[in-house]
Amino acid sequence: METDAGTVGNQVAVVDLKSQKVIANWPTGSGGRPTGMAIDPQHHRLFVGCRNPKQLVIMSTDDGHVLAEVPIGSGNDACAFDPGTGEAFASCGDGTLTVVKESTPGKFDATTVKTKQGARTMAIDPSTHTLYLPTAEFQPAATGQRPAMKPGTFMIVVVGPTAGK
Repeated sequence: METDAGTVGNQVAVVDLKSQKVIANWPTGSGGRPTGMAIDPQHHRLFVGCRNPKQLVIMSTDDGHVLAEVPIGSGNDACAFDPGTGEAFASCGDGTLTVVKESTPGKFDATTVKTKQGARTMAIDPSTHTLYLPTAEFQPAATGQRPAMKPGTFMIVVVGPTAGK
């Protein structure tokens, strides 16, 4: 799909589920190759993880206006939002997890947590504020291919207040 800016697919499509039609397309600002997405419905925030450039784009769900762009690691796959803490998360394959929180209206603070190479898929338990990121150890990648998982090395990286308990 071609946008007015001449980029392909760097947008969020707003869908009316009743009519099953796209009613708006919101550009992801300078964020390209969007992958993960999470929402804060109470504060009308949408968090979109982008791979090129590597950033978390924070948008208003009222009108698609880009509120902020926060640098993240490479290989973003998932984003999550914890309504109990007000934190958004972007997990990246380079072994980083970016934690973002709105400190004052329209101002977002970010922290990077080191996880484990390949830990880019994520689930959150909002009752314990714990994140779960599956990964493994990997063999060297062949040119142009993704690295293969070493047998028997699958693991879940646990991040949160209950980690290690």
